[in-house]
Amino acid sequence: MDNLLHGATLSAEFSEVSRLIGYPSPERMSEPIREICLHELARLPGLCEPWGAWRDFGVHAVRADGIGLTGGLELTSRRLAKLLRRARVLRLFVTTLGDAVSREIHRLVNDNQMPEAMSLDAAATVAVHALTEELIRRTCDEARRRGLGTTTRYAPGYTGWNIGDIAALFATLEHERVPVQLNAQLMMRPEKSLLSIVGLTDDGHIAAPLEQCRGCALVHCTARKAPYQPPR
Repeated sequence: MDNLLHGATLSAEFSEVSRLIGYPSPERMSEPIREICLHELARLPGLCEPWGAWRDFGVHAVRADGIGLTGGLELTSRRLAKLLRRARVLRLFVTTLGDAVSREIHRLVNDNQMPEAMSLDAAATVAVHALTEELIRRTCDEARRRGLGTTTRYAPGYTGWNIGDIAALFATLEHERVPVQLNAQLMMRPEKSLLSIVGLTDDGHIAAPLEQCRGCALVHCTARKAPYQPPR
């Protein structure tokens, strides 16, 4: 799979980093913590090797409790089936920052530099989500050009979709050159990696990349960007 993020500009919003380490806004930080965060943000690009790609699967069956995809892949989730009930294609995204940033975070922890480790960890989390959102924005642009629509972003482990399906999705990539692996505990390596899906539909409605927060029941999540809206 080609790296669709080759040469991509890495970004991590300071306000999001602040929120992840427990400050509602950067203005609430003490000056020493603010300086540490800014320092780690400045170091982040030099510690990352952005990589991202997508793969499309035709949706050939939607049942009450899951979906069937081309190639014989079966995914079990009532929530996913509802999300993709009008989709013709499931697009699978994989993104990563590479190994170096995780090694540096572990080094900081081992050296008892906890504010630095927390700041760099939060910045890397924000950055890998931004990379995924960049690929989803490209998908939305493509859909508009083709007169198609998109669903919201979703992933195994979100509300109503068992994390175990991540193994089935990774199995479809085993013959591809993907710099991300899945371990026996269903954790991705490198650590700062994400797997997500978006459906392509015929209805012309483009769902914003951030709308997945509205369908997530983790109401106290520190990364929440939109209020939860329980299903009707």
